[in-house]
Amino acid sequence: WIYHHYCAMAMALISLTWKIEGEPDCAKKQ
Repeated sequence: WIYHHYCAMAMALISLTWKIEGEPDCAKKQ
């Protein structure tokens, strides 16, 4: 159970990081 919870938390953290780092990156490219 712990492994699944840890995996879910990691996925959410990566998703948040991608969103935060992805938005400015896209704006800079354009």
